[in-house]
Amino acid sequence: MPFITAILASFILLGCAAQPRDPATSSIAVSREAEGFVVREAGRPVLFYQLAPKSLDGKYERSNYVHPLYG
Repeated sequence: MPFITAILASFILLGCAAQPRDPATSSIAVSREAEGFVVREAGRPVLFYQLAPKSLDGKYERSNYVHPLYG
């Protein structure tokens, strides 16, 4: 779990550094959901980190990835 937290923190820091924003109007929040984590900025979703394993009809199981990444 510390590895996942470090990845999410990296995404947040990179996103904050990419475009300067007014700190009074910008807020970043990370919330836990059943399948993973949602990162929001000013209430709007930025990315979803898929933590729980997913598969296609029992094949190609995968987890620990970002999808979707909103522009």
